[in-house]
Amino acid sequence: MFKQSWHEGDVEPGAILNYSQSTLMIACMDRFIMAKALNAGPFELCKFMQMASHFQEERRIVDDAFKAYAAIALFFDADAFLADPIGSPYRNTKLLNQEERAKTVPDRRTHKSSKTLPSEFWKGWEKLVKDNKRKINDPNEDIYPIDWRKAIRPVVVRRKCSSASTWHSTSIHRLTPLTVLRAGVICPSYGHAAGIATAASESDRGMDLYIDYRHVVPIARPAPHLTDPTPLDRDFVIKRVKSFTQSNSAAKFAVLRLWSAPHFYPIILGLDKRQMCTFLDDRGRCWEFKFVPKDMPYSEWSIHQHLLLRLEPCKEMFGQQVIVAKDLVLVMGRDARNLRQLAEGVTWAIQTKPWRLEVDWWRSFVNVEAEFLEGLDRRWLD
Repeated sequence: MFKQSWHEGDVEPGAILNYSQSTLMIACMDRFIMAKALNAGPFELCKFMQMASHFQEERRIVDDAFKAYAAIALFFDADAFLADPIGSPYRNTKLLNQEERAKTVPDRRTHKSSKTLPSEFWKGWEKLVKDNKRKINDPNEDIYPIDWRKAIRPVVVRRKCSSASTWHSTSIHRLTPLTVLRAGVICPSYGHAAGIATAASESDRGMDLYIDYRHVVPIARPAPHLTDPTPLDRDFVIKRVKSFTQSNSAAKFAVLRLWSAPHFYPIILGLDKRQMCTFLDDRGRCWEFKFVPKDMPYSEWSIHQHLLLRLEPCKEMFGQQVIVAKDLVLVMGRDARNLRQLAEGVTWAIQTKPWRLEVDWWRSFVNVEAEFLEGLDRRWLD
């Protein structure tokens, strides 16, 4: 139920279609693997990840192992898969043509929250308020420029429907996104708002929705158990890759990005936490997020900690070859075989019980060399 809402609220262009395609491809790869002969790979994964103790708790954990194995197999056995009638419909997909896919950086807003964005980013909003002789906390719904409203409303409450807004015959997801309201990501709120919706443009993209929580929640501080993931950027990832390559000449790598929508993470907010994630839109209406908004103060700290906790039970299996950097997981294999095993394990650990987190395969790269990662636009790894 949650996943359907999350993906329908993903307003990145083409995101829902890409997600549906990758889901179908993994299912087809699973069929392809099992159709030829008995493949021991998924069972070896179960042994490697020491899943035996989990089987009595939930039988779907075995299915998760098969899905994880099939997902990673797409990047190792692609030629055989695409040559088979089962995989032939996907011969032209960019998902498996990683070099070509890397040329187009996803059209997504920054991962930084309202508290960690540079002060210069908010100058347009602050100037608008000052020019209209208002304060940030005043009623400001009458001062929004029309281009700001056009950026805010399609995300929050209104999106044009097209003939493509139909249910895919083999997927539970729509081919075009809904607003975060219609998708169930937000709902009306009847208390005081903690933030205010604004619109801004980053240097390399158009206007988008951002929520300013800086002034209404001025004393927000990260929880003491959280660690600052800011240094874990592209430069950190490449440094670790180079260091690993020096001692492993046949090294192969994977960078697995956790799926998230442009404006929120797939983490449920408790009822007692929703008030701190309320906001006013450009009409003065108050809304609250049911899931962690990326503008929530220090949200990038939260997702980093969340992913660390997901992989912590598997630390014995992964050793020092798996590194979490915000919502990205760097997997370092001594060779292709070792990488495959580790990547399968990481995928299973992320996506298994309670079945809320997913790997975003369209923003991930698997079975690549250090030179490939070095050549990526830094936005893929930040």
